Amino acid sequence: MRVKTSTFAEMSSFDGLGLILKIVDILTIATIDDIKFLLRSIFGGHISARAITNLTSILVGGNFLTEVGEYGHYHVNEKTEPIFEVREGFKEQQIEILLSFAEIQLNSDDEFQKVIGEVQNVS
Repeated sequence: MRVKTSTFAEMSSFDGLGLILKIVDILTIATIDDIKFLLRSIFGGHISARAITNLTSILVGGNFLTEVGEYGHYHVNEKTEPIFEVREGFKEQQIEILLSFAEIQLNSDDEFQKVIGEVQNVS
């Protein structure tokens, strides 16, 4: 996925769907607030909260994301075909990011571990 925009508003809906899906995939689970926080970080605070909610709803409706736990977390449905594939040359970076998040998850509190466990039982 290569997004060639400098603002969230310039991004196509398709790219927005792919970016949200990749964020949730990397984080393993994420809430709408988590997604908004990361997109604000990426785009310097200039995002449309409503557009993010709408795009996330489309991903849930299309069965790309499933809700897990009782706190509004989403997880990528591994039974659906991915929208984007990571390009060659960037796979190593993705693995490094995934390993970093795995370490954070291992050291997280019991409630978070419980939700992660629910995801692993569904997969």
